Amino acid sequence: MKKQLQKTNQFLNNNKGYIALGATLMLASVDASAFTAPTATTDFLYDAYDVVINKLSKGGVGFAVGAAMTLGAAVAAMKGSYVIAGTTLVAAFIGAKLDTVTTSLGMVTSFL
Repeated sequence: MKKQLQKTNQFLNNNKGYIALGATLMLASVDASAFTAPTATTDFLYDAYDVVINKLSKGGVGFAVGAAMTLGAAVAAMKGSYVIAGTTLVAAFIGAKLDTVTTSLGMVTSFL
């Protein structure tokens, strides 16, 4: 544990300038936007969104993948691979709410 803390402190000391630059750019942002789900067939990439999100992830394929991931996480936990089991469960939960995750993705669009 002590060695890990030393490595972390060394990393932070070596990268102070980059961390300060990143924080400054995040604070200087003017506008942020998020992806909105297309609502009409005339919207850009509506067909792709409809197939991937509405038909695949919310349909039978999404249910089968979620069940397989949950089963895989249970098997990994029984084998003692708790990190793999945890990440697999997190991925399964993200897959279950893929429509919400997709529309919550955003980015900073302009700077000062």
